[in-house]
Amino acid sequence: MTADANARISPGPSPVAGEICSEAPGRPLIDGAALFRGRTEVAIRFGDSIYRLRITRQGKLILNK
Repeated sequence: MTADANARISPGPSPVAGEICSEAPGRPLIDGAALFRGRTEVAIRFGDSIYRLRITRQGKLILNK
């Protein structure tokens, strides 16, 4: 992520993947379209693990390790 996770970034016409678009009470809100950028799957590194986040045909999200 290019921005500090606690910083607020104003939503723009084309957010960069992973940037915080706005903030919901108590938690950051990340734009899913910017995160996926037209793909149906992305990899997320969390600690020493890699996770797969994918969009199903029904438009739901599934996270797998």
